[in-house]
This record gives sequence, structure tokens and C-alpha cells, in this order.
Amino acid sequence: MKLRIFFQRNPRLIWLAGHLALNILYTIIILNLGKLFGEASAIAISSDTPIIFISILLFFSFIYFNIFLFNITFKFSLIPIKFKANEAGKNRIGLVLLVLQLLYFAYFLMSGVGVAGSTEKHQSILSQIWVLIPVDVLFLLYYSTYRGSKYFLLNLIVNIVSNLIRGWSGFLLTIIFIESCILIRQGRASWPKLFYFSLVIISLYPVLYYGKIFSRYYGLSSDASFDDFLNTLSSFDLINLLQEAIIQVGDRIQLISSAISTYEISNQLGDLIAIEIVAPFWNEGIHTLAWDRLFSETQRLDVGKAIANILDPYSLNINWNSNPTFIGWFFIIPILSFLNIIYASLLVCITSMLIKPISTAEVTKDFLWYMILVLIIPGWYGAYVLFVYGCFLYFLLHILFISKIKVVKSCQNRPT
Repeated sequence: MKLRIFFQRNPRLIWLAGHLALNILYTIIILNLGKLFGEASAIAISSDTPIIFISILLFFSFIYFNIFLFNITFKFSLIPIKFKANEAGKNRIGLVLLVLQLLYFAYFLMSGVGVAGSTEKHQSILSQIWVLIPVDVLFLLYYSTYRGSKYFLLNLIVNIVSNLIRGWSGFLLTIIFIESCILIRQGRASWPKLFYFSLVIISLYPVLYYGKIFSRYYGLSSDASFDDFLNTLSSFDLINLLQEAIIQVGDRIQLISSAISTYEISNQLGDLIAIEIVAPFWNEGIHTLAWDRLFSETQRLDVGKAIANILDPYSLNINWNSNPTFIGWFFIIPILSFLNIIYASLLVCITSMLIKPISTAEVTKDFLWYMILVLIIPGWYGAYVLFVYGCFLYFLLHILFISKIKVVKSCQNRPT
């Protein structure tokens, strides 16, 4: 009973336990079979690779960021204000976001830019505008702060349709995470209900997975047709689809294979950084993209794209990124390991600093915690920097559209 109450009050720990268990399971499998999984399966494991040590580092990265650092960040407020959003203010922000989402969706339909897996890039002014306005990030921030407001449902529908047509499905897991935490805290999600819900999700996942593949396939091929895709699917039966989908989910979520593969090719990656072909971790993100476009003739690769090039050297057009993992940088640039910890910690603190004046609700904390889990731990620095930038824009929206701002005394923000 006490354990049930503990997890009901701390539903994020259920998800953390699941990620840890999955990585431990894959570590055991890797030790027994001697091979990696997922996108890292092309990398052979050396006999002297410290698999258990890498697994321990990965384990402690979860503990440090998702338990220790996350809990500390909400004990301090460096911005001494508190936005007091009434319904009118929430509606203004919701309406602005709805317009932005519709405009971006219209831009996608006209240009084709934004399909998952596409390398299509436009240099038009419109393209640059949507780089500077990350509507998907803004929506998730809105979701986590004003979930019950007037324009929430419309924004949610537009976001779901837009993402699915563009071939993205990861946002659905974010929604499942947020809603599950809410239900668990309310005591409406028992273990049997969670089990049956998981079965339903697993059963429906093949449809979603191959729907996503179709969106990418159709978007990337100008002569592709729906009949072509159906003919491809006809070679699979339901059981095969289900097995492949489950394997794909497990291979995608586990990070130990990615950490080990980064260790194996760390010397190559270090050499590419030394000759400025690949950007170091502190230069990944929208800030370096802008700098390179303005002042450099060549744009440096993120390490995820560099790893993809190494894993798939014969592809003429790499349109995906691999997980370097946070701990992967310990092997790529060992001398800067401490700086890696400091930099990642600062990024986490900045997001908390920008969002705490807007909301300190548990659902908001859930979302920030989840972004750490799926972006910082896998080493997606560029994506997390974009998230920080999105938090800054969301903060500016509140300055523009929320009229009531309360000044918070510094003494009220000291940890007790």
C-alpha cells in the first residue's frame, strides 16, 4: 500500500523505472549475444569494451538529471516575477498559437518542408521564419501550462493532424506521458488499467508506425502512390507488423547500444571535431546554425548526423540522426567531461528558470522532466537548445499577452 501511494504521488518515477529496466535488459542481452541493437547494430563490439562501466555511467546520468538536478532547479527562482494569467490572457496565448500552427501547416502543405526524414531545405524568408518559431515546442509548453483553457482542444487537434501528416509520431508518447501522470496522481490509473492500456497501445502501434512510414515515403517520393504503399504492406501479416513495431519501440528507447557504439567510434568523432567538420556539444543547436549561415562557408555537422554517416557510409543522402547519448561525449572529448556536465546542467536550469514564473503546476514539471529524459539523456543537445529557445519565446508571449505580473520577493524563493 505504501509503495502504491509513493508511485501515485511520483508517477514520473514509474517512467524512469521503465527506462532503467529496459536499458538493464538490453545490457544483459548485449553481454550475452555480443551485438548491439537498433541503429547501432552495424557497429561491432571490441573485446575490451567496458560494457558494464558504460551501463553504470548511463544509469547515473538518469539519476543525476531526472532526480537530483531536476528537484534542485525548482527550489530557486532567478527571475523574480510571477505571471498571473486569467482566462482572457490564456485565451490570447491559445489563439496566437492556433494561428501560428495553422500558418505553419499551410506552409508545409505548400512547400513540403518539414516531413520527418526529409533533407529538403528551403532558403526562403518563410523558411527562416519557421526556423525561428518552433510551433511544436510552443504547443507542448502550452499543453503543459494551460491544458484546460478555451483553445486547448483546437490546438491539440491541429497539432495531432499536422504531426501525423508530416510523419512524426514521437509527440504522441509525450501526450501519453503527460496524461498518464495526471491520471495516476488522481488515483484513476490502477496497475490493471495501465496493463490493459499498454496492450491497446501495443496493438495499435503497428497501424501508427506504418502510417508514419507512409507519410515519410509519400512525402519523400514525388512519384509514390497510395497503391504502391499498400502493395508494400501486403507482404506483412498482422503478427509480423506487431513484432516489428514492438522491436522498433524497444530498440528506439534503449540507449545502451547507442552509448556503446559512440564509445567504439569516439576516436573518429574526436578527429572530425578537431578539423571542424563536426560541432562540439556546446555548438549544437540553433545558435550555431545561425552563426554558420552568417559567417561560415560550411556548416558543421551535429554529432548525431556524423554518427549516422559512419553507421551508413554508403548512403548518398543521410536523412536521420543517431543518439550520441549524454555520456557519449565523455568518450569523444574526455578532457571536457566536466564541462559537458556543467553545460547540460545549465541548459536544464535555464528551462526551469524561464518556465517557473509561468507555472509551477505538477503537469508543467512533468513536461520539463520528460524533456530531460528524452533529449538530454540521449544527447540531443541541438533539440534541447531549441527547447530552451522555445521556452524563451513562450516567456516573451506572456510578457506581451499577460497583463498581471507579480513581483516575487527573493526570500520567498529560498529553499526551505
